[in-house]
Order: sequence, then structure tokens, then C-alpha cells
Amino acid sequence: MTANHNYDIEGQVAIEFILCQNRRQCDTCPLEGDNCRRERREVRLLEDVIYILPGDRRILIRKGFVFDGASIPRFFWRTVGHPLDHEFIRAVLLHDGVYAAELLPRKDGDWAFLEFMRYYDDIGWIKRNAMYEAVHCFGGSVWANHTPESISNAREYVSFI
Repeated sequence: MTANHNYDIEGQVAIEFILCQNRRQCDTCPLEGDNCRRERREVRLLEDVIYILPGDRRILIRKGFVFDGASIPRFFWRTVGHPLDHEFIRAVLLHDGVYAAELLPRKDGDWAFLEFMRYYDDIGWIKRNAMYEAVHCFGGSVWANHTPESISNAREYVSFI
């Protein structure tokens, strides 16, 4: 993927938080292990969004897609921002969608994240490159944990059009 100014988005990134139903009833909650919502930070997309990438490639992320925002360690929140910060949430949604569905090779998904932050969201050089380096260096563990089932589930929400 080459650097190009042809990044755009159609639709609005509208999200809702997915919350634990009752934090005081963990002992009786049927959602255990990875399904427990108490410690998770996830949001659900409320409207379809289309990302336009260079070469007029279009990625549709459908309403209902669940993602967790940027994987920023809490220690860095004061300098980089909250994982669901409005400043970069559009780029994060693109990256999380492309990763989950494995629509692009991992390095191209990371590059699209960087370039979208640059050309669409106008994120400053230091912040966008720090975020890019973080996903480039540490995103491999997320990618390696994909299963055929998780990729298939993600592709119900994320696809090229």
C-alpha cells in the first residue's frame, strides 16, 4: 500500500458501550470467562460505515460490529489518549475491522491505520507514529489468536464492497 491522500469515510461512527448488566451479581452471572463484561471495554457500531482507501477500494463495516478501541496501556492514556478517544476512533474502527476479518495482510492493515490517521483524522506525527509502531510491534499477538471461526464471524460485519 502506498501513501496516498485518497482516504475517506461514508457514514458516521456512532457507537454504544456494552456494559455489564449488574456488577454486584458476578457470582450468579451466566457470562463467565471471556464473555464476562465486567472488565471488558467494548463498544458496538450503531450505523454502517464505509471506508474508502486508495484505489477506490471500499470496506464496509456493518452496524453491530463490536470492537475494543485502541490497545493503549493505561499508563499512556494521559499522553496518547483514551482507547476510545474521538480523535482517532475512526482509524481504530478501520484497523480493528480489517484485523478481525483479515481483509488485508497484517502489515497493510497497520499501514492503512497510520495513513488514515494522517490523511483523514489529521493526527499529529508523534502520536500517529507511536500508535502505528505499537500495533506494528505488538499486534501480532492479536493476529495470531484469530481462529477460522472468529474470522468468519468478523466477515459477517466487515467486507470489501
